[in-house]
Amino acid sequence: MKFFITYSLLLIAITLNAQQNSQYSHYVLNYYSENPAVAGSTKCVDFKMGGRYQWLGMEGAPSSIFASIHGPIGNKKKPYRKGRHGVGLYIERDRMHIITETYVKGSYAYHQRLSRGLTGAAGIFVGVKQYSIDNVTNDPAVGGSALQYPDLMPGVMLYNNKMYLGLGIEHLYPNRIKATASSKFKNQYYFSGGYRFPGAGNFMIFQSFNFKFNFMGPPSIDLSQAWEHKKITLGASYRVGEAIVLFFRLRLFKTFNVAYAFDFPLNKLRTGFATSHEVILGVSKCRTDLGNPEMHACPAYR
Repeated sequence: MKFFITYSLLLIAITLNAQQNSQYSHYVLNYYSENPAVAGSTKCVDFKMGGRYQWLGMEGAPSSIFASIHGPIGNKKKPYRKGRHGVGLYIERDRMHIITETYVKGSYAYHQRLSRGLTGAAGIFVGVKQYSIDNVTNDPAVGGSALQYPDLMPGVMLYNNKMYLGLGIEHLYPNRIKATASSKFKNQYYFSGGYRFPGAGNFMIFQSFNFKFNFMGPPSIDLSQAWEHKKITLGASYRVGEAIVLFFRLRLFKTFNVAYAFDFPLNKLRTGFATSHEVILGVSKCRTDLGNPEMHACPAYR
């Protein structure tokens, strides 16, 4: 009976996760987590780490932390002629009450210039997910209980120096949930895009969207607009029916990036828990290459 209860809790966590994976308000900065085709979309190594802490003050509230690194390999002098390759690694831990999900995945991507104004990329994540439950009762029948699953996540992307449009599909590997006879993971789809254009004065405007869905629950839709001026970015997002997000990004010493987001919920949680916070730190020496028509740098990683 204890074994059955433990695996039932794990099954519930996996089912809920399939309906809504970890949520990031800075989905543009952390777009690599949703699409392996991003790996190598810049001319140098890009490192990021961060965390999201939802509904502070609520016991067992969700929290997520991650670290990622990716960059191009080989053919660096004239990658636009024969295409270029990218590799990367993404690690994430998502926790909700006594359930913890750990995800480790490595990626490979290939980028090919399709025309003077457009580059195409295709990539794949190969990784392992682990779901575990805390032994809050110190019961030896529960301690150490965990489920591990392999996962494949392909992705494609079109981009240039001003726009990007991409699709990633998670849970492509046909895993069946071990605690049941017939249940299995549902594919999770990530469709995202953005466009940068000049605004008034010296400002640049960057508009983007992020659409996440599967066939088990309602989709999640984020619509964002950011105003960029040299090293500072200010922006706002609307997560349809769920929250309003305010965020900023700051570039320091041409190498470091700091980003913060605050979510104000519009659903029933706003009556008691209206504080969700997200922080991302990045290290990169990548140039924008906006003046080089041969080298397209994805605007999500500008």
